[in-house]
Amino acid sequence: MLCPKVNICFCLALVVLEKVFITGVSKLAKVSVFSGMNNVDDLSLMSDLNDVVGLTQKEVESNFADYLAALQERFNFPSHEALMKAVKHWYNGYSWNGEQQIYNPYSIVHLCNRLEFKNYWYKSGTPTLLIDLIVRRARLKDKALKTEPTEYENVKVAETVFDAAELDNLSVEGLLFQTGYLTITKVEYVNLTARYTLNYPNHEVRWSFAAHIL
Repeated sequence: MLCPKVNICFCLALVVLEKVFITGVSKLAKVSVFSGMNNVDDLSLMSDLNDVVGLTQKEVESNFADYLAALQERFNFPSHEALMKAVKHWYNGYSWNGEQQIYNPYSIVHLCNRLEFKNYWYKSGTPTLLIDLIVRRARLKDKALKTEPTEYENVKVAETVFDAAELDNLSVEGLLFQTGYLTITKVEYVNLTARYTLNYPNHEVRWSFAAHIL
Protein backbone atom coordinates (compact mmCIF):
# COMPACT_ATOMS: atom_id res chain seq x y z
CA MET A 1 0.00 0.00 0.00
CA LEU A 2 1.33 3.43 -0.97
CA CYS A 3 1.90 6.03 1.72
CA PRO A 4 -0.19 9.25 1.52
CA LYS A 5 2.84 11.27 0.36
CA VAL A 6 3.40 8.94 -2.62
CA ASN A 7 -0.27 9.11 -3.51
CA ILE A 8 -0.18 12.92 -3.49
CA CYS A 9 2.94 13.05 -5.66
CA PHE A 10 1.40 10.62 -8.15
CA CYS A 11 -1.76 12.71 -8.45
CA LEU A 12 0.27 15.86 -9.02
CA ALA A 13 2.21 14.14 -11.79
CA LEU A 14 -1.02 13.26 -13.56
CA VAL A 15 -2.04 16.91 -13.49
CA VAL A 16 1.30 18.32 -14.68
CA LEU A 17 2.00 15.90 -17.54
CA GLU A 18 0.17 17.27 -20.56
CA LYS A 19 2.34 15.81 -23.32
CA VAL A 20 5.04 13.14 -23.24
CA PHE A 21 7.70 12.58 -25.90
CA ILE A 22 9.04 9.02 -26.06
CA THR A 23 11.91 7.86 -28.26
CA GLY A 24 13.34 4.39 -28.70
CA VAL A 25 14.76 1.89 -31.14
CA SER A 26 11.89 -0.09 -32.60
CA LYS A 27 8.12 -0.24 -32.63
CA LEU A 28 6.91 -3.67 -31.60
CA ALA A 29 3.36 -4.94 -31.72
CA LYS A 30 1.74 -7.23 -29.14
CA VAL A 31 4.28 -6.46 -26.44
CA SER A 32 2.95 -6.06 -22.92
CA VAL A 33 4.72 -2.75 -22.29
CA PHE A 34 2.43 -1.15 -24.88
CA SER A 35 -0.81 -2.66 -23.57
CA GLY A 36 -1.89 0.56 -21.87
CA MET A 37 -0.71 2.95 -24.59
CA ASN A 38 -3.21 2.65 -27.39
CA ASN A 39 -3.39 6.37 -28.12
CA VAL A 40 0.25 7.09 -28.95
CA ASP A 41 0.81 9.24 -32.05
CA ASP A 42 3.93 8.25 -34.03
CA LEU A 43 5.68 11.44 -35.20
CA SER A 44 8.57 9.75 -37.03
CA LEU A 45 7.48 10.58 -40.58
CA MET A 46 5.83 13.95 -39.96
CA SER A 47 7.63 16.32 -42.35
CA ASP A 48 7.05 19.36 -40.10
CA LEU A 49 9.18 17.67 -37.42
CA ASN A 50 11.95 16.45 -39.73
CA ASP A 51 14.66 18.42 -37.95
CA VAL A 52 13.46 18.11 -34.36
CA VAL A 53 15.91 15.39 -33.26
CA GLY A 54 19.08 16.36 -35.09
CA LEU A 55 21.32 19.31 -35.95
CA THR A 56 20.65 21.38 -39.05
CA GLN A 57 23.41 22.83 -41.21
CA LYS A 58 22.83 26.26 -39.71
CA GLU A 59 22.96 24.92 -36.15
CA VAL A 60 26.24 23.10 -36.76
CA GLU A 61 27.97 26.09 -38.35
CA SER A 62 26.73 28.63 -35.80
CA ASN A 63 27.08 26.61 -32.57
CA PHE A 64 30.39 24.89 -33.36
CA ALA A 65 32.16 27.66 -35.30
CA ASP A 66 35.27 27.70 -33.09
CA TYR A 67 35.66 23.93 -33.25
CA LEU A 68 35.20 23.90 -37.01
CA ALA A 69 37.86 26.58 -37.38
CA ALA A 70 40.26 24.47 -35.31
CA LEU A 71 39.41 21.42 -37.41
CA GLN A 72 40.06 23.35 -40.61
CA GLU A 73 43.45 24.50 -39.32
CA ARG A 74 44.47 21.06 -38.08
CA PHE A 75 43.80 19.31 -41.40
CA ASN A 76 44.78 22.23 -43.63
CA PHE A 77 41.49 22.50 -45.48
CA PRO A 78 41.85 25.25 -48.11
CA SER A 79 38.48 26.78 -47.21
CA HIS A 80 35.52 26.54 -44.86
CA GLU A 81 33.49 25.12 -47.74
CA ALA A 82 36.00 22.31 -48.26
CA LEU A 83 35.87 21.50 -44.54
CA MET A 84 32.07 21.39 -44.46
CA LYS A 85 32.02 19.14 -47.52
CA ALA A 86 34.06 16.58 -45.55
CA VAL A 87 31.92 17.00 -42.41
CA LYS A 88 28.74 16.48 -44.45
CA HIS A 89 30.19 13.39 -46.11
CA TRP A 90 30.97 11.84 -42.74
CA TYR A 91 28.09 12.88 -40.50
CA ASN A 92 25.19 14.52 -42.36
CA GLY A 93 22.34 12.88 -44.27
CA TYR A 94 19.54 11.81 -41.92
CA SER A 95 16.12 12.61 -43.31
CA TRP A 96 12.50 11.65 -42.77
CA ASN A 97 11.10 13.31 -45.89
CA GLY A 98 13.89 12.86 -48.44
CA GLU A 99 14.50 16.60 -48.64
CA GLN A 100 15.77 18.14 -45.40
CA GLN A 101 18.93 16.58 -44.02
CA ILE A 102 20.28 16.74 -40.48
CA TYR A 103 23.46 15.78 -38.67
CA ASN A 104 23.87 13.13 -36.03
CA PRO A 105 24.38 15.17 -32.80
CA TYR A 106 26.36 12.39 -31.11
CA SER A 107 28.96 12.29 -33.87
CA ILE A 108 29.22 16.06 -34.28
CA VAL A 109 29.87 16.56 -30.57
CA HIS A 110 32.58 13.90 -30.60
CA LEU A 111 34.12 15.32 -33.79
CA CYS A 112 34.41 18.73 -32.15
CA ASN A 113 35.66 17.30 -28.87
CA ARG A 114 38.34 15.09 -30.47
CA LEU A 115 39.05 17.08 -33.67
CA GLU A 116 39.32 13.76 -35.50
CA PHE A 117 37.28 12.28 -38.34
CA LYS A 118 36.40 8.91 -36.86
CA ASN A 119 33.56 6.43 -36.66
CA TYR A 120 31.98 7.56 -33.40
CA TRP A 121 28.42 6.44 -34.04
CA TYR A 122 28.98 2.67 -34.04
CA LYS A 123 30.80 2.90 -30.72
CA SER A 124 27.65 4.32 -29.14
CA GLY A 125 26.13 0.84 -29.38
CA THR A 126 24.30 -1.36 -31.89
CA PRO A 127 20.96 -2.89 -30.84
CA THR A 128 21.23 -6.59 -30.10
CA LEU A 129 17.82 -7.02 -31.71
CA LEU A 130 19.27 -6.00 -35.09
CA ILE A 131 22.26 -8.34 -34.85
CA ASP A 132 20.09 -11.26 -33.72
CA LEU A 133 17.64 -10.70 -36.58
CA ILE A 134 20.34 -10.70 -39.27
CA VAL A 135 22.09 -13.75 -37.75
CA ARG A 136 18.78 -15.63 -37.52
CA ARG A 137 17.88 -14.87 -41.14
CA ALA A 138 21.36 -15.91 -42.28
CA ARG A 139 21.17 -19.23 -40.43
CA LEU A 140 17.79 -19.91 -42.03
CA LYS A 141 19.40 -19.11 -45.41
CA ASP A 142 16.72 -16.52 -46.07
CA LYS A 143 17.04 -15.67 -49.77
CA ALA A 144 15.53 -12.23 -49.15
CA LEU A 145 18.39 -11.30 -46.81
CA LYS A 146 20.83 -8.93 -48.48
CA THR A 147 24.46 -9.76 -47.75
CA GLU A 148 26.38 -7.05 -49.63
CA PRO A 149 26.59 -3.41 -48.44
CA THR A 150 25.65 -2.10 -51.89
CA GLU A 151 22.38 -4.07 -51.78
CA TYR A 152 21.09 -1.69 -49.10
CA GLU A 153 21.47 1.34 -51.36
CA ASN A 154 18.35 2.72 -53.08
CA VAL A 155 16.08 0.17 -51.40
CA LYS A 156 12.42 0.73 -52.35
CA VAL A 157 9.90 0.11 -49.55
CA ALA A 158 6.27 0.79 -48.75
CA GLU A 159 5.22 2.73 -45.66
CA THR A 160 4.16 -0.52 -44.00
CA VAL A 161 7.83 -1.36 -43.43
CA PHE A 162 7.91 1.37 -40.77
CA ASP A 163 4.88 0.05 -38.90
CA ALA A 164 5.02 -1.84 -35.62
CA ALA A 165 5.66 -5.54 -36.07
CA GLU A 166 5.83 -8.72 -34.06
CA LEU A 167 9.26 -9.91 -32.90
CA ASP A 168 9.05 -12.99 -35.10
CA ASN A 169 8.14 -11.01 -38.21
CA LEU A 170 10.47 -8.03 -38.27
CA SER A 171 11.69 -6.51 -41.53
CA VAL A 172 15.47 -6.12 -41.75
CA GLU A 173 15.10 -2.92 -43.77
CA GLY A 174 12.52 -1.54 -41.36
CA LEU A 175 14.72 -2.27 -38.35
CA LEU A 176 17.76 -0.77 -40.11
CA PHE A 177 15.74 2.39 -40.62
CA GLN A 178 14.55 2.49 -37.02
CA THR A 179 18.08 1.95 -35.67
CA GLY A 180 19.63 4.64 -37.89
CA TYR A 181 21.51 2.54 -40.43
CA LEU A 182 19.22 3.58 -43.27
CA THR A 183 17.41 6.84 -43.88
CA ILE A 184 14.85 8.17 -46.35
CA THR A 185 16.38 9.83 -49.41
CA LYS A 186 13.28 10.01 -51.63
CA VAL A 187 9.50 9.94 -51.27
CA GLU A 188 7.27 9.22 -54.24
CA TYR A 189 3.50 8.83 -54.49
CA VAL A 190 1.86 6.13 -56.58
CA ASN A 191 -1.94 6.40 -56.62
CA LEU A 192 -1.74 8.61 -53.51
CA THR A 193 0.29 5.94 -51.69
CA ALA A 194 3.78 6.87 -50.47
CA ARG A 195 6.77 4.86 -51.63
CA TYR A 196 10.14 5.40 -49.97
CA THR A 197 13.75 5.03 -51.10
CA LEU A 198 16.21 4.13 -48.32
CA ASN A 199 19.96 4.66 -48.29
CA TYR A 200 22.85 4.95 -45.86
CA PRO A 201 22.79 8.49 -44.46
CA ASN A 202 26.55 9.05 -44.58
CA HIS A 203 30.03 7.56 -44.76
CA GLU A 204 30.21 6.87 -41.02
CA VAL A 205 27.08 4.72 -40.98
CA ARG A 206 27.88 2.89 -44.23
CA TRP A 207 31.31 2.03 -42.85
CA SER A 208 29.79 0.84 -39.57
CA PHE A 209 27.34 -1.44 -41.32
CA ALA A 210 29.80 -2.92 -43.81
CA ALA A 211 32.68 -3.43 -41.38
CA HIS A 212 30.95 -4.39 -38.14
CA ILE A 213 27.62 -5.99 -39.03
CA LEU A 214 27.56 -7.65 -42.46
